[in-house]
Amino acid sequence: MQIKQTDLWPTRIWEIEDIFDEQFNQNLLEELLQWREEFGSWTGVNPNHFNSDKPLINIARNKFMEIIEECVSPLFGEEWPEIERKFQKGWLHVCPPGTYTNVHPHDGATMAMVYYLQADKNSGDLVLIDPRRGSDITDVKTRCSKCINYTPKVGKMIIIPGYLFHEVLQNNSNRNR
Repeated sequence: MQIKQTDLWPTRIWEIEDIFDEQFNQNLLEELLQWREEFGSWTGVNPNHFNSDKPLINIARNKFMEIIEECVSPLFGEEWPEIERKFQKGWLHVCPPGTYTNVHPHDGATMAMVYYLQADKNSGDLVLIDPRRGSDITDVKTRCSKCINYTPKVGKMIIIPGYLFHEVLQNNSNRNR
């Protein structure tokens, strides 16, 4: 497993690769898609698709929490044992060709993360927007220096603070991301 820490602006971002092997990722994707069918809907208020008794989903959720703790705990020092930590919500976000996700933060979340299970070339970069005062987020479409792009890669996890505005560019591939 490789962990790369990047301090962007005043904001710390983590990229982690090689968490699970290719076969586990494929099996996890199949399990999530199967659970999606059983669940009946991906819409509605605050779906929580990681609240499941499916074995691979549980393995992934536990590993993700372990990684988040490893990355974030040094920020809190001695107070870390006193802080309640829980995986509140997770969902499978399927982006068909031609779709994108508008600029948004994850209000109420301390940290947010993405883990790619399927990502073809041109399937839409994750764009992080400079959170500093005076940074004009309305100018995000110009792809100026206020933005940092991350290209999706199967098996890659990115952890960001929940307050960080971000978007996902249009999926120009021929498959779901």
